[in-house]
Amino acid sequence: MAGFALCALTLGAHGQTNPATKPKEVSLQFTVFALGGMAPLGYEPKAKSALAPVKFFSAYRSSEYSYRGETTLCFFDGQAADKSQSPVAIYTIPEGATKLLLLFFPKAGATGDGLKYDVFGVDDAQAKTPAGTFSTINISGHEYAAQYGTTRLTIPKGVGDFHPAKGSVSLLLATQMEGHWMPSGRHVFAIGNQDRVILIFYPPASDTGIYPIIRRLVDTVPVIASKNSLAQSLEAPVALD
Repeated sequence: MAGFALCALTLGAHGQTNPATKPKEVSLQFTVFALGGMAPLGYEPKAKSALAPVKFFSAYRSSEYSYRGETTLCFFDGQAADKSQSPVAIYTIPEGATKLLLLFFPKAGATGDGLKYDVFGVDDAQAKTPAGTFSTINISGHEYAAQYGTTRLTIPKGVGDFHPAKGSVSLLLATQMEGHWMPSGRHVFAIGNQDRVILIFYPPASDTGIYPIIRRLVDTVPVIASKNSLAQSLEAPVALD
């Protein structure tokens, strides 16, 4: 019940806390993803608001959601009309986070506190994966070596660095098994100049497998015209009929 008690305290603190010790408030945007998708959940976008739905998709990330509140973000069963139930997922927002990708994983078996999902948050700021690059989140349990064209890289466990790429990318993978490098599949994807691509490496389909299950999350950074180009367009002569 520890997680529920924490959320209950968070949700009820507004009327009980001395203004001098008011809990810290954060503001951020987030998207969510779960392998294979899952039923919608609800969350409180801001203090004392009604629950808003969070929708999951099986092959791409969700729409972007906004949150303003205390550092404990609680998610509830999507069928609930209020927050009187216990949360099914809890995420503690790290210091300084403004844009996050939240990955949801079903818990193995029932828990006494009512929690059904673990939540893994990744900094999704554009500086972490700029336009025209791809990055990796490797939760497969294996470390991989990869190559595309003449570029070689290591895909570490956890969150990896970003890598420039353009057009069609054929990523050849290998991993070590009993001291030997073994081919571990190929992943092909396309990336445009303004695309940000995150590759999520999930565990292989079997306990003895070495081919990771890979899901590709893509979003496109809009092109913003520079002040010089805007000024030039305004100064350009206009043909009159």
